[in-house]
Amino acid sequence: MRGAAGAEQRQAAALAAALDAIDWHDPALRVHQARASVWRDSLRDGAAGWFACLNAAAVQAGLRTATSCPLRFVPQAALPPGRAYEAHIAATGEVPTRLNLHDTFGALAWFLWPRSKAAMNAAQASAIANAAAATAASASRGSLRDALTLLDENGLVFAHADDDARAALAGHDWSRLFAAGSEWWQTRIAVFVVGHALMEKRVAPYKALTAHAAALAMPSAFFALPLERQQRVVDCALADAIGGTPGGATGGMTGGTRIARPRDLLPLPVSGMPGWWPDNDEAGFYDDVTVFRPLRRAD
Repeated sequence: MRGAAGAEQRQAAALAAALDAIDWHDPALRVHQARASVWRDSLRDGAAGWFACLNAAAVQAGLRTATSCPLRFVPQAALPPGRAYEAHIAATGEVPTRLNLHDTFGALAWFLWPRSKAAMNAAQASAIANAAAATAASASRGSLRDALTLLDENGLVFAHADDDARAALAGHDWSRLFAAGSEWWQTRIAVFVVGHALMEKRVAPYKALTAHAAALAMPSAFFALPLERQQRVVDCALADAIGGTPGGATGGMTGGTRIARPRDLLPLPVSGMPGWWPDNDEAGFYDDVTVFRPLRRAD
């Protein structure tokens, strides 16, 4: 026990140092700064203080699974051997969590996107259950699980009120989307980071970092809403697109969008977005085809 306690203390200290080193002004991370600061302070009491802090916040926020099971963050060791992570969450409400940045961002995502995370978990758990009878030779993750994993790890929502903006994204027309279409951003386009691995990558960003974007249509009035209201609308819309009735909680706001296959998510080089990379307004920035790749046409 002494060795395990010592290891936990070292992990807590390392996580505290990692959180202290983050530039929380980054556009992908700043929305989490206040909550992360409270969590960081809880690490003074080690792993026990950390989990107590997260779980008190989860109760206050009313976090639940899709089947209304209260959510609790527990040590990774609580996951029984051989049991799928998503299936365990769906069955128990327990989220196995390690003391590292990756799982910290995963927990933060639950607080910002509670409906979407619950919908992703329910869909993943259902897909796992449906595949349980498959033989080892034929078992595969399947298109739905692949898409949900991409969204959960590396996804963002590309909210747009302009069909031309979505067409530019889908067509890899980067100059149109980022440069010529700069007037779209914030008034006709807004992005919301969902994936916790994408958040982690923004701790040490690189130019070629590319997200998987769920393009959701929004009315023009959406872009005049306060940020917290936008986040709630996006959370409902994304949850609908994942597993609910499209438009059911958002008055048809998603336009019937469904996320069922990896190709339902569009590649988006985040360094092209305003404020996400230095000097991305310079001439020729989007000529780098190793980052801003042209669309591959089918033969």
